[in-house]
Amino acid sequence: MHEIIEAQLKVIRENSFYNWFEDYPWLQGFIGNSSSPIWFLGENPSLSQVDKQSRKTELTENLQWNASAGDQLLRDAIFEANI
Repeated sequence: MHEIIEAQLKVIRENSFYNWFEDYPWLQGFIGNSSSPIWFLGENPSLSQVDKQSRKTELTENLQWNASAGDQLLRDAIFEANI
C-alpha cells in the first residue's frame, strides 16, 4: 500500500495538484484484503463529506469507508467475499 500512496503523491507533486492528504491525512488507505487478486477502486468522497467526517473525534483511514448505509453494504460484501 505504501507504494500506491507514494505514487499518488508523486502525481500530485509533478502536476502541481493541491495535496488534500496534507489537510486530511486519514483520507488514504484500503479496506479488505490488499493481497486479493480483485481490487475495487473507489472514488474519493466529496469535499463536503470529507469535512463532515473530519469533525469526528477519532480520525482513521477506515473513517472514509463508513459514512453511509451504502458504505456499510460495500464493507459487508467485501468481508463476505474475502476480497
